[in-house]
Amino acid sequence: MWACAGETLLVPFEPTEAQRRAGSVPARLSRGDALFAPLWWIGRTAAAPGPSRAVPDPTPGAAFLAARGSSWMGEKGRWSGVAATDTARRGTITSDGRWYLMIDLPPDAGGLELIIDGRRVPTGWISRAVATARPAGAAGDAGDGWFGAALDAARCDPFERWRARLAAGEPLTAVGPAADEFADRAVEALADQVGARWAQALRIVADEDASVADRLRRRLAMIGDFGGPRVPVWPVEFESLERLQEALLNSTRGAAVRAARNWLDAQPRAACWIANDAVMYDGANGRVVSRIAAVSLDAGAEPDVLMVRTGSTAAPLDVVSLPPLTVASGLFSIDPDASASAVVLAGIGRWTARRAVLARPVAAAPPGAPVGPLLREWTLASWLEACTDAGDPRGGAARAGLGRPPADGEPWTMGMLLADAPAATGAFDAASLRWTLYVECGLGTRAGADSAAREEIVLAISGAGGETMVRVFADGAMVDSSGAAGRARVVRDARAWRVWVPIAPDVLAGGEWARLGLLRVDAWGARTSWPRPVFPWEDRPPQAAIDLRAWTGAGR
Repeated sequence: MWACAGETLLVPFEPTEAQRRAGSVPARLSRGDALFAPLWWIGRTAAAPGPSRAVPDPTPGAAFLAARGSSWMGEKGRWSGVAATDTARRGTITSDGRWYLMIDLPPDAGGLELIIDGRRVPTGWISRAVATARPAGAAGDAGDGWFGAALDAARCDPFERWRARLAAGEPLTAVGPAADEFADRAVEALADQVGARWAQALRIVADEDASVADRLRRRLAMIGDFGGPRVPVWPVEFESLERLQEALLNSTRGAAVRAARNWLDAQPRAACWIANDAVMYDGANGRVVSRIAAVSLDAGAEPDVLMVRTGSTAAPLDVVSLPPLTVASGLFSIDPDASASAVVLAGIGRWTARRAVLARPVAAAPPGAPVGPLLREWTLASWLEACTDAGDPRGGAARAGLGRPPADGEPWTMGMLLADAPAATGAFDAASLRWTLYVECGLGTRAGADSAAREEIVLAISGAGGETMVRVFADGAMVDSSGAAGRARVVRDARAWRVWVPIAPDVLAGGEWARLGLLRVDAWGARTSWPRPVFPWEDRPPQAAIDLRAWTGAGR
């Protein structure tokens, strides 16, 4: 255990029921000084979600960025501390937290050990000068826009605030009151302690090898450029970070550098995903053009290349320059005779990832072309888990790089593209077909009486006549990207709302194909989309190609 003399120490502790009722545990220093060790629970409470620290009322634009930044960082709600003796607030305690002993240490406690509940606890001591030092080699620019919004979201988590400060070039522990200080004393003490321990761990590595320490700082506070938005792409596996910190703090001479190098070598080299299954579609020969994206996750690496190919061809489909920490993308098209779900190989140096792609259009055959399930918006954690996975080495289509549908109990969405005036069997008569997108939006288990009223969907539709985006609200109001308004039929009940969205004939222009993407914003602001997840900074869903000829059998 590591502590700062003169500061508040939080010790993880599993109390008995009797200790919870008592509200504290016996504690003292090894020289005999008695310490007051009250029990506190710290975590995300069952209270209404909101910021964990005092912030001024934001403008609409700032509120939008804050919500999307929080979505990327996976921020789930308000942190607070509850004393074991606070019977009035015990009902707010959830499983998303843990119990601690909160001990105010005297300024001269350095070098001593703690004895807690009769057990001696070996204690290392962190100098306040180390904890409050500005990190060496830090950029020192928190920026604004997406970068600032994501860092602000990280500052709302006591286990992540130190990384926001590291990325911004700030001391990991503030000398005095700070703008990102938590209003709750217990949560602030936890965040301060986490920052002090990481400052000590980085100092130990820097004292042994400055270059390795620089690599470690860059990786721990890594920022990626997604073609405009700059956001964190740092590692998020809590257990891995805890093991690293423990190894660094408790290392012998030379062992810290080895532990840092081993951890750095174990980090993923790159991330790769299908950004859009149907950027373009050539109806004449049935070829779908897809977009693949990748980013190198090594700040110190030389520029690399992204090479896209299939398992059956040696020649690359596309070759794209790949600067470190900057997303690049390439276009490719697979033989239309390939299976509906094909696999492409993305090579970055010695790392090769397999990604499933919709190589052929979805057949709009009766009873309709399936749309869904919609997939949850990317978060930093879900994106790293899916997109750094190389995929199935045996060559089959893998789930690597794919998004995930909502969990059980969360709002779900399915749809179907329908033709409400089918032509007679035989020759294809596009003019006789009128297409409608039916969407069913399940409200989930926490739906209230007015949940559906706050929802909307966004349809991105392209055809031979052009393309448009249509925003449809749960009351049936519609508006497209040109500003034209309309109405859609809506049926609502306590379980779901259902909408029939007419597709503008001038967009399809009597053609034989369409490209379609769907995005839903539920009552709580959570976003899902099809055929791929969207990033928080994206408002247009990716698209899949649809074969409209299949309704009458002309495309079979």
